Amino acid sequence: MKESSNNTNHEELIEAFLSDQMTDSEKSQFLKQLESNSVLKEQFEETKHAYKVTEIAGRKELKETLADFEEEKTEIKTVSLFPTSLILKVAVAFIIGFGGTWFLLNGDGVISNQELYAANFEVYEGPTNVRDGEQSDGGWEKGVVLYNEGEYANAINVLKSGYQTKPAYMVDFYIGVCHLAKDKADYQKALGYFEKVVVFDNDYKQQAYWFKGLCYLGLADTEEAKYIFETIVLKDFYNAEKAKEIIESMGK
Repeated sequence: MKESSNNTNHEELIEAFLSDQMTDSEKSQFLKQLESNSVLKEQFEETKHAYKVTEIAGRKELKETLADFEEEKTEIKTVSLFPTSLILKVAVAFIIGFGGTWFLLNGDGVISNQELYAANFEVYEGPTNVRDGEQSDGGWEKGVVLYNEGEYANAINVLKSGYQTKPAYMVDFYIGVCHLAKDKADYQKALGYFEKVVVFDNDYKQQAYWFKGLCYLGLADTEEAKYIFETIVLKDFYNAEKAKEIIESMGK
């Protein structure tokens, strides 16, 4: 009977977390429980998978909503198969020479996921470092210097010291960007950090959605990438116009 009661409590906690019905404090406590309770973690993964299946079924409705949104526009304009920003980037790559990045089309005239990623990824502006007269928090500040100097692989571990003095979402966000910006991008690790950022309402949530979409492009997960970019457009999040261009370039 006690085990059944515990399972019920776990289900309520998990559903509250996944449906975003927890306060920030409750979410933090729940994430800590996940790390220490293997039973809760297993049940959480199973429930999250079930949510994902349901989510996929609902994507058709989201796409139809986006289509209706486009039809309601009063101005009718012809949309090029290739958004202007992408055409410019292709031209720049061509001018740079044979060693540059090439954006080749497949048989359907659609740019590949990896090429879309390369065309749209830009390192996010680094956090402001301490000003004169302010107290330095050591490791974090050194990590920011490394980040701003383009030493992304070296910055990762140093930035982690920021968990002691900075909001966790801020630290997670910049570590996630580092994993994408380093010489050999690690899309999966970066995705893990951005997923933690989007759980809470914070100053980096919208930006994390954008980079999360780019992670899925890098991982060649077209369905997830398209869903994220459609969500960005629908909610008018950070880089909504660029997200729309990516969707157009991905084709049907």
